[in-house]
Amino acid sequence: MPLAQPRKGESIGFCIYPSGRVEFTLANPEMVIWASIRHWCSQRAAEFYALNTHRIYNKRTRSAVAWNVGLYVQQASEFYDAASNAKPNTAPLLYYYSFLNLAKALCEIHSPRLHRRQECYAHGLAWRPDPRNVVRIDKETVTVRGRGIWHLLWESLMHAPCPAANPTKLSVLQLFSQCPEIAVEFHTLYGEPKTRVYLEKIEAIYDKAAHEVWLKLLRAARV
Repeated sequence: MPLAQPRKGESIGFCIYPSGRVEFTLANPEMVIWASIRHWCSQRAAEFYALNTHRIYNKRTRSAVAWNVGLYVQQASEFYDAASNAKPNTAPLLYYYSFLNLAKALCEIHSPRLHRRQECYAHGLAWRPDPRNVVRIDKETVTVRGRGIWHLLWESLMHAPCPAANPTKLSVLQLFSQCPEIAVEFHTLYGEPKTRVYLEKIEAIYDKAAHEVWLKLLRAARV
């Protein structure tokens, strides 16, 4: 399917921080990001965002959402801290449960009282290796089945019912190929082309008539 033609609008530039002559890093980027995420552990802050950003107007529902989101975020943070100090054979599992709890926090906002739903206690994903053979990444698949957090997360992000058939098999090799954090290692091991998209310029575009703002991304010539 061809991409839609770019919309027209007035460029208002794009810069996260004010431009300056001196560049510096104040803190570890991961620490800064987690500090922002942990802000949701504050009941008052979480209720504020639930009302003003996510339009949850019922006071009791808003309070419950804030409480549950805070619990999920706290667990996610503790799993992440534990993973950063764990050995390579254990860290991936802890990272997984960290991100699973972050997914639950997001799903809670869109599906208040998530813990009352059956999907909260299923991942929605399954992997069963063959005990008779050595695991081969190029042959392994992950199965999307039933209903679980995977489905709720997809629906929360896409604002539409999840269309995945039950079951759906996903190639582990293809999943790894879409992960930019390991693109170089993936290319070295499997010889597949890198899937990174290098951006040359980012602009924020404003349409005065529609009162809309979007990002315009210009891809660099190299691949």
